[in-house]
Amino acid sequence: MTQWLVRQFVADADNVGDPKVRERYGLLASVVSILCNVLLFLGKGALGLAVGSLSIVADAINNLSDLSSNLVSLLGFRLASKPADAEHPYGHGRYEYLASLGVAIIVMVMGLDLLRDGVEQIRHPHATEFGPAVVAVLLASIAVKLWMMSFNEQLGRRISSDTLHATALDSRNDALSTGAVLATAVISHLTGVQLDGWMGLAVGCVIVWGGIELVRGTVDRLLGHAPDPELVSRVRTRIENTPGVLGMHDLMIHDYGPGRQYASAHVEMSPEGSVLADHELLDSIERDLWEQEHLVITLHLDPVERKAHNEAGEAALIEDTPRARQSKRKGRAMSSSYKAKQMIVMRRDLKMRKGKIAAQAGHACVEAVLMALAREGRLGDVCVTPDESWVYLAEDGAEPSPLTDWFGAGVAKVCVYVDSEEALLELADKGREQGFICALVRDAGHTEFHGEPTYTCLAFEPLYPEQIDPLTGELPLY
Repeated sequence: MTQWLVRQFVADADNVGDPKVRERYGLLASVVSILCNVLLFLGKGALGLAVGSLSIVADAINNLSDLSSNLVSLLGFRLASKPADAEHPYGHGRYEYLASLGVAIIVMVMGLDLLRDGVEQIRHPHATEFGPAVVAVLLASIAVKLWMMSFNEQLGRRISSDTLHATALDSRNDALSTGAVLATAVISHLTGVQLDGWMGLAVGCVIVWGGIELVRGTVDRLLGHAPDPELVSRVRTRIENTPGVLGMHDLMIHDYGPGRQYASAHVEMSPEGSVLADHELLDSIERDLWEQEHLVITLHLDPVERKAHNEAGEAALIEDTPRARQSKRKGRAMSSSYKAKQMIVMRRDLKMRKGKIAAQAGHACVEAVLMALAREGRLGDVCVTPDESWVYLAEDGAEPSPLTDWFGAGVAKVCVYVDSEEALLELADKGREQGFICALVRDAGHTEFHGEPTYTCLAFEPLYPEQIDPLTGELPLY
């Protein structure tokens, strides 16, 4: 049903980065939701008044307030599609976030009204009628709301819309509310105990809490939420896998609303190349990222000297290899492949101070590398340059590896998190089962954690993405 509606009413439906296409999706979702809520309001309102049930009337009013949220959503999509102008050079996409906030506030107000009415019904209970008509109307309402939840959620995922996600959550709350009303009517009919007010109170609490969660999520985006880690990974991969690019740093992505993301990054390239050729290469990357991700990105070229140290500690030019390229940043010569990474997993539930986090992560990171060196019998190969500016591994003729890259600053250190000690220990066990070295840090708890020894974090040895991503790829960035 959803796909049929999309094909009929959304032109160019696959181009979800286009603000006009997003507007058509929003219009479809809003019109369908408005029609459904009008029918539910009329049907349940008439039934509630006929049988004298506060909970059914409240449920009907709930559908009426949903009309307001649908209109807010429609207005938000319409305003968000406006093109950029002199006063708003980055467009009006954040209107969609404001619409999400408006829907969330409407949900909370509705929940507070139910709480008030529930308290009044508890203080002054009265019997309600019950019959086949009540059951039929409420079951039909539940079915319609569950379909609306699925419909809005599918469209929301397709265009990455917080507004439609909020609308889907509102429909889920409505289905829960109506189910509670039906359960109350059945129990009251069978037992004679009037639970109408209590059920209204419980449903009101659930709806208020859902509204609070929606407000938090929307405000988070308005304040400037961290970019999607998957998007960051795709952008980094597109840039770093380009022939002629030696590395990348300082990637920043700014969100001005769905489909309106702007980014910048520094791209490391050889100074021996042609300025015109390098400029054209960066332009081609920018064009590709616009076409693939609908991302407006500005790339800055960083000329990088490709140098390494020979055994005498003198700087010497070296040849490029697929995995080992050379860069010079901040006065230090470093071998840099950027193909490997070291995953550090922290426990977010401990709410550690920033200094504590840095200390624990640093401990785990270095311990894992030392364990990997010991496994390969290379502890004695660790060397320091004559000027003591950096540490490297003595050449042994072997191909570059994640471990050797780690000493050349060619390994990304990625910090992700779990929310329990059990999850941390389970991850460590899975890594060891696959043969990965894993350094698991246990804090003695002398100053924190109520004096109890506690596992705080772990770090895996440096690995290539295809090795470690299946294990940690789904964990969020810390």
